[in-house]
Amino acid sequence: MASAIDTSKPIAGSPTTQSVRDQFTTAASEITSLQANGIEDLTTAEVDQLENIGTTTISAAQWIYLGASDQALATTDSITHVNFTATGFVYSSVTDSITAGSTQTQAGATALTTQVNRVTVSGTNGDGVKLPTGVNGGGGLGINADAAPTIQIWPAPSDSIDGGSVDAVDSNTLAAGAEREYVMVGVTNWNTVTPTGGAGDLVSTNNLSDVANAGTSRTNLGVAIGSDVQAFGAILDDFNTLGAAASDGQFIVATGAGAFAYESTTTARTSLGVGTGDSPQFTGIELGHASDTTVTRSAAGVLAVEGVAQAAKTGVNATKQVIAIAASDEATALTTGAAKVTFHMPYAFTLTDVKAGVTTAPTGATLTVDINEAGSTILSTKITIDISEKTSGTAATPPVISDASLAEDALMTIDIDQVGSTVAGAGLKVYLIGYIT
Repeated sequence: MASAIDTSKPIAGSPTTQSVRDQFTTAASEITSLQANGIEDLTTAEVDQLENIGTTTISAAQWIYLGASDQALATTDSITHVNFTATGFVYSSVTDSITAGSTQTQAGATALTTQVNRVTVSGTNGDGVKLPTGVNGGGGLGINADAAPTIQIWPAPSDSIDGGSVDAVDSNTLAAGAEREYVMVGVTNWNTVTPTGGAGDLVSTNNLSDVANAGTSRTNLGVAIGSDVQAFGAILDDFNTLGAAASDGQFIVATGAGAFAYESTTTARTSLGVGTGDSPQFTGIELGHASDTTVTRSAAGVLAVEGVAQAAKTGVNATKQVIAIAASDEATALTTGAAKVTFHMPYAFTLTDVKAGVTTAPTGATLTVDINEAGSTILSTKITIDISEKTSGTAATPPVISDASLAEDALMTIDIDQVGSTVAGAGLKVYLIGYIT
């Protein structure tokens, strides 16, 4: 640097006006001040910076901040500050349209180099990317924007994820459309910050579409369809139209296709076909709440109790009844004649058979007997007892009934049309066989 200037002496060959002398005096004072503050130690580059103060290259206000900085500020430098405050947006580095590595190994995984990374192509499930080499407090966001396959996320070599083994892949794959954020803790371990949507975990702001298996997630939440909760059904939806029951004792009954209604006990019985005007059919009925008294159908019109048929009191299945009439005494020889016996029917009766028998058998000729209701025969072929026989059951010609329905209180008579020619026979009885009508 130049030595101090003596302003008391004129400069040779220069004007001696006061203005020039004053300018030199001022300049000498400034240079003396700069020397006192160590300006002679400035480099040429630093002097150039001083010359730019007040220009667009660097402002006076900016120089104040730069003067207090103790680190390089180039765009390629990594700077450190105690605090950083921004009044606007701070933009992260972003990489889009990343293709996941197809080797499904750490070495072959596509390296992520920015803070926000969007994977758009994953050829198959398991293709992968790997996080950058970590710095303490560093972070990164991965987004799987591929339409279908999941991707694997590896740490950088010698790093780990969530405290796992060094170089081990994240145990949670990243499903299509999901995202995950990591932050570096220390310098070798990446921690997951956001839930791993796509690995069975749920992101609170999303639905089940961001998990790998929605069914598994529902099971883990205790809302598995079909076991924990009822699946939607059109029939259940129809029930929603019912509302609350109006009173106790009401039944839900289908009243049409997709329609239900509440019905009282009386109405419900009719709807079920067991109303007072119905004729329900049952295989059997247990009486007295016991299984040892089961009433069933044995045959048409015949009931059975515990499998044993019970006789009917009337009708074709009623127990067969026999009305026996004595037409003579036991010893007196029989003689022909009408109305040997007269009686009235005690009840309406349907004949199924007629028979006759004697104590002494006829000989020489057959014994012939007729039965009349109100004076008219009820037989188209009369009862006969053959020679030397005591019953009509052995007769060569059995009787034929022409009027089987005998009215209650009907006047009945028994005629003997023929007796034995050698021995007439004795002790005649006639049998009306049938059932109460």
